[in-house]
Amino acid sequence: MIKKRSVNSESYMDAFNSWQIKLNVLHELLLDDSKIKNPAVIKGALNREIRAKENYEAARIKFLGIG
Repeated sequence: MIKKRSVNSESYMDAFNSWQIKLNVLHELLLDDSKIKNPAVIKGALNREIRAKENYEAARIKFLGIG
């Protein structure tokens, strides 16, 4: 049981860190007035953040054992 929890916690932390990186990139893109606001770049950043958040949520549910 402890071994499984350890694997789940690693997956959880990996997913969380990945999501935070993607979220920071998105925030920098949207909030930095000096950057060019290319719609394709914004859409790509949004899609990457959404996928990372979905992966995080799935890992969170598995880690907490509620799924």
